[in-house]
Amino acid sequence: MGIYQRENGMWYAKLTRKGKTIRRSLYTTNKKDALIKNELIQAEFLKSIIQDSNTANVLLPNKRGELIDTRLEFHRPTFHQATEEYIDYAILQFISEANLKAKQTLFKHLKLCKFDWNTITQKDVGSFQKYLLSKYSRSYSAKMITHLKAFLRICIKKEYISHQEFNRLDFMSPPKQKRKNRIIPKEDMLKILKYCKDKGDIDFYFYILTLYITGSRPNEIIKLTYKDLNFKDNTITIYMNKVKDEKIITVDKELLNSLMQILKSNGLTNGCIFIGSIQHKDFYGKKLKRLREELDLPEYYILYLLRHTSATNVLEGTGDIYLAQKLLGHDNIKTTSQYYIASNPKQTQKATEYLWNNLKS
Repeated sequence: MGIYQRENGMWYAKLTRKGKTIRRSLYTTNKKDALIKNELIQAEFLKSIIQDSNTANVLLPNKRGELIDTRLEFHRPTFHQATEEYIDYAILQFISEANLKAKQTLFKHLKLCKFDWNTITQKDVGSFQKYLLSKYSRSYSAKMITHLKAFLRICIKKEYISHQEFNRLDFMSPPKQKRKNRIIPKEDMLKILKYCKDKGDIDFYFYILTLYITGSRPNEIIKLTYKDLNFKDNTITIYMNKVKDEKIITVDKELLNSLMQILKSNGLTNGCIFIGSIQHKDFYGKKLKRLREELDLPEYYILYLLRHTSATNVLEGTGDIYLAQKLLGHDNIKTTSQYYIASNPKQTQKATEYLWNNLKS
């Protein structure tokens, strides 16, 4: 067990158990913080080893004379203790405060409904769902059920309940939400870029610009290095984490030259262009949040919306869905059409206008 540092400066813990190596990010570039977080993880890790060593397969006959594994009966904590264990586990995963609060709220609801191991039946889970729906919206109730399912899956891993018990339960599905065709309009894009220039934050300026021009996901641009820039063909090679593949996007030479200047200006030892590569994963997200507040822009302006804006603008400007597909890096054209044709009323309007004008001409 120990801590190690990645090329981007982030620390991670490395644990070995039963011949398997587990790596867990500590989400910090500060070594002192990393050591503190590592101590918490080690304590939980050692606790789980002790629990496993005290747990043995004990086969005893039940009333029907069948041999059963009695480990669950001997070592399963009370339901309340299991919920406390789960909260401790969640804290070790360094989840957001909002997510942690939601889990704690769920357990308050369960305690109010006197939920325990004996009530994990379809009838009782159904009653709990009805209780939620009677007091809260369907959306909120579905979120609580999602957290309940996550908790029960951890209970399965710890062998507090069985897969069979879980599979017998019928949970409500989250409400279907209509896709909103939201983009960042041109005037707001120009406001955002001007704000970055006025503040002298050239790194953030070109991070946003590169996101928009390449139609990439926020975490894909952060890892860009000088090796990804091709001045001969005027292209940028972008590794797409989600699909584990690369896409090559042709860009203006002026953007390539600017990215090289940013690289030299930042002078990062890991070879990356943007400062965000050695910062926390929400580094640019928090910057955009402050920018939104100062410019009084809508809260739904997030970094990922730049990708959607890029694809929508290309589709509306060229009408070429295959060009939009290439820009986004989608393997299947159906994915592009699902998100950028079906949800875009302007595309339908263009089609009907064409058909109308064709008859009149």
